[in-house]
Amino acid sequence: MSLEKITLRLSGLNCAVCASRVEDTLKGMSGVEDAAVNFAASIAVVHYDPETVDVQQMIDAIKAQGYGAEPAEVTSGPAVAVMGIEGMSCVNCANRIEKALSEMHGVTDAAVNFAASRAIVHFNPAEVQPDDLKQVVTDSGYSVASLDISGDGTSAEPAGPSAPGIDRELLDLKRRLLTGVILAVPVFVFSMPGLFPFVKGISWTLRAFLLLSFALPVQFYVGWPFLKNAWIAARHGSADMNTLVAVGTLSAFFYSLFITLFPGIFTAAGLPLHLYYDSASMIIVFVLLGRWLERRARDQAAGAITRLLTLTPATATVIRGGEEKEVPVSEIRVGESVRVGPSQAFPVDGTVLDGETEVDESMLTGESAAVRKASGDVVIAGTLNQWGAVTIRAEKVGSDTVIAEIVRVVQEAQGSKAAIQRLADRVASVFVPVVITAAIIAGAIWYFSGPEPRITNALVTFVTVMVIACPCAMGLATPAAVMAGTGRGAEEGILIKDARAVEQGADTSVVVFDKTGTLTYGKPVVTDVVVSESGGSDGAGSLERLDILRLAGAVEALSEHPLAEAVAAGALKAGAEFPKVSEFKSFPGRGVNARAGEYQVAVGTRVFIEESGIDTAAFEDAAERLSSQGKTVIWVAVDGRAAGVMALADSVRKEASQAVSRLKAMGISVMMLTGDNAATAGAVAERLGLDGFEAQVLPAEKASHIKRLQEQGRRVAMVGDGVNDAPALVQADVGIAMGTGTDIAMDAADIGLMREDLMAVPQALELVRATLRIIKQNLFWAFAYNTLAIPVAAGVLYPIWGIRLSPVFAAAAMAMSSVTVVSNALRLRYMDR
Repeated sequence: MSLEKITLRLSGLNCAVCASRVEDTLKGMSGVEDAAVNFAASIAVVHYDPETVDVQQMIDAIKAQGYGAEPAEVTSGPAVAVMGIEGMSCVNCANRIEKALSEMHGVTDAAVNFAASRAIVHFNPAEVQPDDLKQVVTDSGYSVASLDISGDGTSAEPAGPSAPGIDRELLDLKRRLLTGVILAVPVFVFSMPGLFPFVKGISWTLRAFLLLSFALPVQFYVGWPFLKNAWIAARHGSADMNTLVAVGTLSAFFYSLFITLFPGIFTAAGLPLHLYYDSASMIIVFVLLGRWLERRARDQAAGAITRLLTLTPATATVIRGGEEKEVPVSEIRVGESVRVGPSQAFPVDGTVLDGETEVDESMLTGESAAVRKASGDVVIAGTLNQWGAVTIRAEKVGSDTVIAEIVRVVQEAQGSKAAIQRLADRVASVFVPVVITAAIIAGAIWYFSGPEPRITNALVTFVTVMVIACPCAMGLATPAAVMAGTGRGAEEGILIKDARAVEQGADTSVVVFDKTGTLTYGKPVVTDVVVSESGGSDGAGSLERLDILRLAGAVEALSEHPLAEAVAAGALKAGAEFPKVSEFKSFPGRGVNARAGEYQVAVGTRVFIEESGIDTAAFEDAAERLSSQGKTVIWVAVDGRAAGVMALADSVRKEASQAVSRLKAMGISVMMLTGDNAATAGAVAERLGLDGFEAQVLPAEKASHIKRLQEQGRRVAMVGDGVNDAPALVQADVGIAMGTGTDIAMDAADIGLMREDLMAVPQALELVRATLRIIKQNLFWAFAYNTLAIPVAAGVLYPIWGIRLSPVFAAAAMAMSSVTVVSNALRLRYMDR
């Protein structure tokens, strides 16, 4: 069975119970292997067998539960097309066009307005091009008079597919909240004659009907989302947070309504005429306030994706037919030449064809220093061209760009579930029925055993218990922290690929580094130059260090061998100026000789030099000393005499020592695996202060060394380049792959580092540690709050201290509990680098 993965964007989730219901629905479908619903991110990640079940069936199943769902596409930015259409004569024409556009793959929404002769189409520019939209309209028998594209998803009409639902919901919440506040103020005033003496001058009957007139719209307009979703849950035989709020407020409202309409029944029974319109209204307002604050905080936690999507410009200058044309980014094709001026962001991934500049890549790598770019260098969409005008060739566009890949990785990470979340999910799934049962029991105890007036005390207790419970805090505890942590990581060039990496990485006890290309730069450089000490007055004996570099570099510059390139680069770096070279001859695997200026020069192995009849005894000690340090020794002869030796080595990264020290300060052991000889490995290990190393290890053997450490009970993180180290990265508890910004999607790794900076390794582990710490704090708070709040709401403190909670205070506490959890998670956005 070949499984596929789909990410669905959900709508209508109001609490953790809703998320649990959707997850159970998906898991119960034939062909679905696994499903994880993230309440905080409002997404579901589903692994399924496409031969057994398709995406539309999953969407239909979710909709049958009363929620919305659609595939979540990763693009370089949502796009909106506004088309002026000619030829429509009736509403049926508009409907026909709308249906044709809606059925296009990559179109997420289409609306055609007959009266305005306009179509608004939300689409994924990676899958649909504007010309394709125009063609569909033409094929339907109509013509497109105008076409405007909004590449960032903004428009006078509703926005694009990733943000619109959230924006509309926030707008609706805000509208209802403001209405609720305005109406709740007079409800509160007329309910408190002790605080507002003028109220005492109003008759009870008039005051009751005034309260009813203000409370009625609060209950059934402001509180409508709770009532609607509670009804949807009831239709499916379940209950959620909306059920608690709806039942609690309706109980208080209808009890008060009954007293308002039939006060004589209560006075005849000797019962006080207590109205609870204020409780019902204030509960709704406080809970709605909490939901609005929570939603804003959740959007902030997921804000990294939004910020990444806004990095790419809406339009770009493309060279077509020798002319520069400004076109929407969505219309750029692979292979086209794109002109990017100073202070402009690159619209696509590409290769510099012409010009030089420096590029600010901090928004992707977290590295503040600008990177110089010239012909042949790679540039990434969303990075900022600082000062030079350059022309690039478009290599990757739309969903193929690095920034789109980053968004995809972060979205999947935010949709994954940590093992620690399973307990919270299990509790949340049974939480609401338990709370309802507890509220009924508490109310019954107060009714049968409590002080007078029993019926009102029982009602107040029942409502208080119902509204103080907060399953949302438990449901948000883990995903909110994962969202904030992965978002912060993306901004720092650290891609955490799933929630498992957070848990595993936080417990890391040993970090194992690959040497070549990880602890070192992976390129040989000249480290030592030893010249003749004979002090002769002619020939090779009179040459200085720079002379050796100058002559050897000039000759080696004509060779294609990697070591020769390193020698030439080292000479240039030292300031050498190369003389004219002639009579060049190469002897593969041995060396080269040529005439450099006035000198005859030979560069190569000791054997190559000795084969020319040259005595090498003067440099034997120096050569052995350098070889014992694991360096490669190259011999240089000038005019038939040994003139010196040069040592080359793969140099250690400048930040390696600091990174190792920081890891050790975190209590983590640091080791190294390498295929190099023991001498070379030992020299690197001693220089960096490593806790151990293994030398002469083949790539296929690295995984077994990782496994051996794991068998000792150690939690291992492996850091490598993601290619030769793939088996070890998979074997490790946490695989960390170092990248250059273009190879971030290495499947073997759990964490991808977008910059070649070893300091990103301790930063990544510090981030996952902080994320797990926040998760544990959130879970403790959520469980502690509900464990303590429900008994207090039930009145356990009343027999001892006479303390009872007001339903209004309970609603405020419940609203703030989930806000507290998300706000705590947001601290990850501001942790020190």
